Amino acid sequence: MDIKKLVPILIGVILIAFGIGIYSLRYYDNISFNNSANDDFVNIRSEDSSVKIGKDGIDVKDGDDHVSIGWKGISVKDGGDEVQIGWNGIKVKDDKSNTDIDGSNSWFEFTPKNLKTYNIDEQKHESIDGIDSIKINSGFVDIMVTQEDRDDIWIKYHGTIKSNIVPKLETERNGKVLNIKLMSDKNSYTVSESNVILEISVPESFNKDFSISSSSADIFVNDIAGLHFDLNSGSGDIKLNNLSGKSANIITSSGDLILAELNCNSSIDSSSGDIKLYADNSSKDLKIATSSGDVVVVFEDGANYSVMCTASSGDVFTDRDISINKYKGNRYEFKEGTGDNEMRIDTSSGDIYFK
Repeated sequence: MDIKKLVPILIGVILIAFGIGIYSLRYYDNISFNNSANDDFVNIRSEDSSVKIGKDGIDVKDGDDHVSIGWKGISVKDGGDEVQIGWNGIKVKDDKSNTDIDGSNSWFEFTPKNLKTYNIDEQKHESIDGIDSIKINSGFVDIMVTQEDRDDIWIKYHGTIKSNIVPKLETERNGKVLNIKLMSDKNSYTVSESNVILEISVPESFNKDFSISSSSADIFVNDIAGLHFDLNSGSGDIKLNNLSGKSANIITSSGDLILAELNCNSSIDSSSGDIKLYADNSSKDLKIATSSGDVVVVFEDGANYSVMCTASSGDVFTDRDISINKYKGNRYEFKEGTGDNEMRIDTSSGDIYFK
């Protein structure tokens, strides 16, 4: 990957895409301009395309394509491919690998030096005896946590990376807390290619607390039963499937969230990342908040919710056969099924979709 060529080309594409988006929208009859007294916000809409301009920056969507330009940087998504440019550097993600490039130099003068290819294959086993909490932390290496029929915690750190650093796997018991960390002795780093992942298999008998955090790494959690869950990511995505427990606190800054089968009372917060939630008969009370990210809720068979949502300068859409009551202040309410559980959604400039 030639970063010197990538960045100016990428920015050129962003500006062209934005210009084309503005120009093409003017030919549709159903464009609406919405001004918000709170944010001096402008929405330009046409079918599945939109352009939003507000205090947080510019947001352009065309189907699955998404360009966001704001104070935190530039984000471009094209289906499963993604490029983020910010104060921390550049992150490039595609179907095959993630690339993180340190931002200590000029974006236009990246000259990766001393990069080496490392093959990582480390394994550790930790006893679960006396442990009430498992804490996992990684900077840019993706994290996957699963539960299986075993007696101990199995930690697998493996893959190939081309970089000037290799994070070191460390485990530490501090009272009833087991810390699992990927540490580096450098504050800045350059990564040109990586498919490295930190996999952690936890015994099914462990039903206590989990805390998982990352800077730019993605977090995957599948089929986990515990007590309290705390998941936090900066620019990485969080994907959860079949989470059972008492409570979950899920936070991301610019990463996207894909959540299914949340069998616990959950608080979900995103700044500019999008949220997609699959709600079924196992889902409990949900509180969702975003700043500029969109929220998509897919109701599956057996879902029962009393829904209340507010969209300050965004809109609410549905293709379901439901009656949505609208009140002052862009507040909406309706019931899905018997309405046994509560779902509250608050967005600033993001849209809300119910499917």
